[in-house]
Amino acid sequence: MDKVVGAAVELGWLVAELYSEIRPEDLAAPETPPAAKPAAATPAPQPLHLERPKLSPDLPGASDLHVVEKRTLLHDQLAVALGIVTPSVVDVGLTLPPAPDVVALASSSSKEEKYQAGLTVRNFHVEVMSALRATQVSLGDAYGLGRALADVTLWVDPDALTLDSLRNDLRVGRVDTLHDRLSSLKSALPDHAAGGVIASLEAWQRWAALSAPSWLGSSVADPTPTIGAVTRHAVALGLRKQGRLWREALTGEENPLDHLSADDYVEAGGYLIGRMRRILGHTLRQYAWYLVGAVVLVAALAVAAFVSFPGDVGKTVSAAVAVLAGLGVTTKSLSSAFTRAMGKGETYLWGAELDLAVARAITVSPDVAAQVVGEASANKLVTRAARQRADAITKAQTVRAADVQSEPAEAMLGRAEPPAQQVTTDSVEA
Repeated sequence: MDKVVGAAVELGWLVAELYSEIRPEDLAAPETPPAAKPAAATPAPQPLHLERPKLSPDLPGASDLHVVEKRTLLHDQLAVALGIVTPSVVDVGLTLPPAPDVVALASSSSKEEKYQAGLTVRNFHVEVMSALRATQVSLGDAYGLGRALADVTLWVDPDALTLDSLRNDLRVGRVDTLHDRLSSLKSALPDHAAGGVIASLEAWQRWAALSAPSWLGSSVADPTPTIGAVTRHAVALGLRKQGRLWREALTGEENPLDHLSADDYVEAGGYLIGRMRRILGHTLRQYAWYLVGAVVLVAALAVAAFVSFPGDVGKTVSAAVAVLAGLGVTTKSLSSAFTRAMGKGETYLWGAELDLAVARAITVSPDVAAQVVGEASANKLVTRAARQRADAITKAQTVRAADVQSEPAEAMLGRAEPPAQQVTTDSVEA
């Protein structure tokens, strides 16, 4: 994995997260800006902690921090990502702007202040994106990839979510662009991260394109087609969680293979055997006439040798073997060629199966994960076990969604998150 590329993905995600938080509702510039005020010599430092917060029985986790503390954390994350990519930019003679003051920007109150805060982040984004792309195209693509994935998943408004808006966010052109960027960055990202995210992203696209998609058994479409309130919040929360899993895989925060269980490897092996069996069958059908010709040639040589050396089996066999060896056809040569071809093919095929296994493991809802397209297994027991486990996962998630009254804390940067159904990231077989 290229650490700088991973940091560029992270940086794009964080900037999109910041902009979505401070972006004003009215995107147009105020008609008459107020008179310019003299700038303060030194900005007042923003507090990292509350002065007298109410204590909790346990120490808070990242999701339980106060909004000011969350904004400070985002500022620090931006500074760390900038620090990783800065040396590459400086080496080519360019510079990057410092991380903006997240707490101060998010504290804007007037219309003009909010506009200026949004403009500050927009200009910061343009400077960073331009510098990274000028430094190295792959860094610019990585930054754009992180930003685009955040836009698709992180800040979906549950109250405004409809099936049409979901399909628009996962439209073909947008997903194709993300697919191309992931493919071009595959070698610089963690193993199986790009392939897993591609398959997972396309699974979401196929799921949204269904005539009647469902979420843990609840319909996502009705005649309006406005999605029911409970299902809207569940899908929005699921997308947010999905984006986090994609981000962790692409930035190397988590090894994609860590999501796989022993059963996932067994299932992937079964799919690999099935795929290789079909490839072998296709190869035999494709070269059937060549095989028939080889058999006829060997038979003709055997007959010729028998005629040339009647009654002497040893000489007959020796003559046939000598002719085949002269043509370069020996048991060892055939075995070596087949072994080399199958060895290379098996490595690539096994990697592809692990990509699909990762996609099924990191895709949030089993209703969506079922859209991950895989090859049929060669082992009926493997397929049966996969189906049984998928049914168990779906049942468990449905029970959680019905029984658990989820009251998640404020989203990062303080945006309120309404109660929603519980979703998990268990693996499910296609």
